[in-house]
Amino acid sequence: MTGTSKVLVSQKKVLDMARDHYTAANLAKNRMELLRTFDFNQIPALNETAIRIDNNGIPSTEGHFIRTTTINTITTNLYEMAITVKIQNRKTLAFDTAEQTINTYVAKHL
Repeated sequence: MTGTSKVLVSQKKVLDMARDHYTAANLAKNRMELLRTFDFNQIPALNETAIRIDNNGIPSTEGHFIRTTTINTITTNLYEMAITVKIQNRKTLAFDTAEQTINTYVAKHL
C-alpha cells in the first residue's frame, strides 16, 4: 500500500506540473492572439510587466501565473512580441524557474 501511495502521489505531481505548463502555454497564445486584433499603432501600448493572472488570463491577486508582454519596435513597420508566463510552484508558492514563452513578429500591412 505504501509503495502504491508513493507512486500515485508522484504521478499527481507530474500531472499537475504538465497541466500548469499546458495552461501557461495557452495563456501566452491567447494573449498573442489578442494583441493581433489591435490596430498596428496601438500594439506598443500593450506592454505589461509581471501581471499576476488566473487560469483564464484575468488579472487576479490569487492567480497562479505571472504574465509579461514585451513589444519591441524593429522598424516603423515591424514589431517583435514576446509573451512569458511564469508558473507558480505548487509546493513553495514561489514563481521560480518554470515558465512558457512565445515570440513572434507583426508587420504593418501597407
